[in-house]
Amino acid sequence: MGALNCKKMSDHELQLEGAREELEQLRQKNAEKSESLERARVKMEALEQLKKTSAEQYESLVKELGENLQRITKFSRKQQKERREKEREIVKLTRHSKYLEDKVLAGQQVAVETQLRQLNELQSLTRETRELKDRLTLLYRQQHQQTAATDQYHQGKYGVSLDKY
Repeated sequence: MGALNCKKMSDHELQLEGAREELEQLRQKNAEKSESLERARVKMEALEQLKKTSAEQYESLVKELGENLQRITKFSRKQQKERREKEREIVKLTRHSKYLEDKVLAGQQVAVETQLRQLNELQSLTRETRELKDRLTLLYRQQHQQTAATDQYHQGKYGVSLDKY
């Protein structure tokens, strides 16, 4: 029995040694898994922190985008208002310019009409002057002829020429 006992002991020792090695391997695997789990937990915490930071940045960007959109909308409305005011000013200036052009044209037309009237008056005066000159010339000739006839009459009556005197 002793040998059998020894063999049993030896088998048990071998089994015990195998169980110890297996236990050690399981402990190593467990430690590796614990390390892996710890790394995964750290990664999850980092991902959660990244997710939280990303959400905060997203909220901040959405808020900033909203503020920028409001500023742009306000600026756009201001520009549209200024553009409409400028367009109204252009219309007013265009109308005023047209009014001034019409006024200048009317003034020019009055000036031309006045010049034409004065020219007609001058032409009329010139015509009248010519007619007056013609009448005076005719009267002068008539007087000269009458004077010549009278001189001839007196020459014949008195026999004296008045041209000598």
